[in-house]
Amino acid sequence: MKPSSTAFLSLALLCPLPAIAGSLTLTIDNDGAIGSDRDYSSGLFLQYHAGNQAVAQAPDALQRLSHWLPGHDRQQLGWSVALGQQIWTPEDIEAPLPPEGERPYAGLLFTQWGLQRSAPDRADRFDLMLGTVGPRAMAEEGQKFVHLLIGSDEPMGWDSQIEDQWIANLDYLGDRLIQRRDVGLGGEQDSALSYRVRAGNFQSELALGGVVRWGEGLASSLGSAGFVQGNLVDTRLLNNGAGQFGFIGLEGRYRFNDITIEGDRPEEVPDTEITPWQASLVLGYVYYRSRWGASLSFEGHTHAYEEARHQFDGYASVNLFWRFR
Repeated sequence: MKPSSTAFLSLALLCPLPAIAGSLTLTIDNDGAIGSDRDYSSGLFLQYHAGNQAVAQAPDALQRLSHWLPGHDRQQLGWSVALGQQIWTPEDIEAPLPPEGERPYAGLLFTQWGLQRSAPDRADRFDLMLGTVGPRAMAEEGQKFVHLLIGSDEPMGWDSQIEDQWIANLDYLGDRLIQRRDVGLGGEQDSALSYRVRAGNFQSELALGGVVRWGEGLASSLGSAGFVQGNLVDTRLLNNGAGQFGFIGLEGRYRFNDITIEGDRPEEVPDTEITPWQASLVLGYVYYRSRWGASLSFEGHTHAYEEARHQFDGYASVNLFWRFR
């Protein structure tokens, strides 16, 4: 069999593989928690992770697929699948059209398959996202339902949203330990370099940053704090039975394209242009035990498009996860 055929067969076999351990994670992003209502407005994500295993003990199909990817010497190997919906809106949601200086309405509905490899001093993740923007993403229905429940203003401009288009994105995320040390009373502190490559018609970017953490179980959870929407805390990389840590991180990036800003739209909707150079600041706290865990995180970022009237935006993120042993 040709190597390319082997790789595709391995990917197809991922779904039915039995999991030794795993987790189910519910993530909610929302900008209302920090008193904002613009730009990235909300996100809802559900992720199943089959659990990380020693590479030699992982199913054969998973091992074969991992050998096709760089860095296959990691000690732990696992896979995941997620479903998510994200919503972006202008600040004035009662206007039928976004005014000048505000971004268009946009919604994204997607599924994402991931492969993770990790060790105490490094972590690598490869994610394939497939989905759609536009009315097919059902963001209008989702936002109107939530606003009805909480008594918020009804958004009136969804007829002007970014139009239907299928999206595909391939992402690589890497973390490398810089230093780790004991700080007394059973606690640790570490710092790590974080970098990311995204390629596709959803978003393409190059990113570089750093994360500092304080807490317990840090050697078994490197890379679990990051900068990606819906994944500020990556529960796929919590390899130990229990732990807790606080974190703070800073990232700079160059973004080449963003369909939620530059995608096709009705003619009457003002054009918007992406801001290539962007930066983010994150901070949060993670607590987990053998059967469950939770986290609370905050993210702030520079403006994502040139016409923006505000220099900074942000959101809060909550993770609730259940772990199977």
